[in-house]
Amino acid sequence: MAARKGPFIENYEWLPDRGTIFTMVSKADGTVVARAQGEAFLGLHQINCFERDGAILFDVPAYPEGRHIGNLYLDRGAPAEVLESSEIKHYTIPLNGRDATGEILFDEFAELPTIGYQREDGLDYGAAYAAGGR
Repeated sequence: MAARKGPFIENYEWLPDRGTIFTMVSKADGTVVARAQGEAFLGLHQINCFERDGAILFDVPAYPEGRHIGNLYLDRGAPAEVLESSEIKHYTIPLNGRDATGEILFDEFAELPTIGYQREDGLDYGAAYAAGGR
């Protein structure tokens, strides 16, 4: 990667037919606890995730197409179709090997999310804040 002298993200390739594979790793010993398959999306900045009722709950601004990464470079500006495609998604990732499911929490552009991490990181939380398109 150092030889390419480019952004880290340029080392990735968008392969939507493969979907997204969520891999859960034990914080205690680093072993893989579970894997789950989900829909393809590009997520850059997660909001939070936590465990409840045998599943990991994961919230993230999600883009349905990987081509948008190039449109988010600061020197290019973000065209309206990129901003309109972002959604805050809530993914339920079962720890029993079933497929992950996603639901839309907020259907307008929102990026660079944050929560009260000192109090709520890894826990169920009440609100998230993000930069928006309007």
